Amino acid sequence: MHLPDGFLDKNLSTGLGLAAAGVLSYAFNKMHQLVTELGLAPAFAGAGDKVSAIAGKAQRILGGTGKEYLSKLAMVASLVFAAQMFNFPVSAGTSGHLLGGVLAAMLLGPWGGAVALTIVLTIQALFYADGGII
Repeated sequence: MHLPDGFLDKNLSTGLGLAAAGVLSYAFNKMHQLVTELGLAPAFAGAGDKVSAIAGKAQRILGGTGKEYLSKLAMVASLVFAAQMFNFPVSAGTSGHLLGGVLAAMLLGPWGGAVALTIVLTIQALFYADGGII
């Protein structure tokens, strides 16, 4: 459900915004761990063990499964965005729509679903004025 700005009390909005920022920070960290793997940077990948002294510690790099997962995340976010464009009025300037969060969480897991819905809701709020920013 999208709520217009000023619909909720400022204290409640602030508390919920801080809670959402904490959960999203954790979700982005989990996503980073999920799509990357430990390895040497691509420039040093073929050099073998001798390069570890030059390259230092192994870094987290985007793996093949990570690329597939990010493609899946983009497709699910696009699907949810398109499906959520069909709104129905609830009351006093609010609107409801498909439960895209449940669909995204089922297809991507809870952390990927949270990231996908964050992208969708940000685009809807900023470019389509569907709900408030706060």
